[in-house]
Amino acid sequence: MKINFHYEHSGIYSQTSHLLAANKLFYIFKEKYPEIEFEIINLLHSSINPEMGQFCKFKNNTLSSACIIIENPENKKYFLISFFDKLVGVASWDLENCVEIFAAVGVHAEDFHYAPCPIPYTPISPPLYVHTWEIIAEKYYHQNLPKITPERPFFMSLVPYLFREYIHNDPRFDSHAAKIPYEEFIKIFGGHSIVIDINSVAEISNRTMDAFALGCALLRPKFTLKFHNELIPDFHFAAVKCDDISNYKELADAYIERFEELKKDKDLVHFLSVNGRKWYEENVTLESHINILNKVINIEKLF
Repeated sequence: MKINFHYEHSGIYSQTSHLLAANKLFYIFKEKYPEIEFEIINLLHSSINPEMGQFCKFKNNTLSSACIIIENPENKKYFLISFFDKLVGVASWDLENCVEIFAAVGVHAEDFHYAPCPIPYTPISPPLYVHTWEIIAEKYYHQNLPKITPERPFFMSLVPYLFREYIHNDPRFDSHAAKIPYEEFIKIFGGHSIVIDINSVAEISNRTMDAFALGCALLRPKFTLKFHNELIPDFHFAAVKCDDISNYKELADAYIERFEELKKDKDLVHFLSVNGRKWYEENVTLESHINILNKVINIEKLF
């Protein structure tokens, strides 16, 4: 019996958290299933055969670093572990031979209502994108950065788009378009007792995990995305109260209203920060992410 692990093992993205997790998982499975021969195959975009059929699992894989494929080469059955911003619309998956999809992000159909996409998946957890970010965030969390209660919701992104562009032009928000080193961003971000995240093209962004890592109270919309361990609104984070998040004025007003409520409730801010940090420890760290993958992936389904 043989199982192939396809992932970007030596490319420029190979040190991202989820690909480091794939490498560790490979060796966990080698020990866990001694009767199976496991092999790593480097899944680089440059090595993908462009002549492969439309529904081949490697076709249109323009972001090879965003997925891990665990395959039985004899019957072609495989698992897809996806970190794509969009599970649909990016690649043409051979779903007939796909036994199970494990998705960390990007399970919505579009970027306005964030309705769920039609493909069933098994929830896992999203790690911080780069493992060194986890190390930096841990350093500043344990330094107990002094936190201020900001007057306005702080948000920083590279290029404003969609709702991010809307708040960038709303003076009620402290919004910035800038690229700064991650450690510098963490010092600023972690100095706020209340922080916000705004849905990205993957729905969840690293700012959600940053907030939890740093012990900040997070304010953001409820998720379409499901997680292996439930992320509970108004327990782990403060949910923006807005029925139609495609209505940007209504959504912005809802952010400000809830933000002002949080500023007056220090006990709730502390409650959210403690619970968010606990969820981070159990789901987002590289170790916890690997533990979840090991728990939910049953190699025997490929035979």
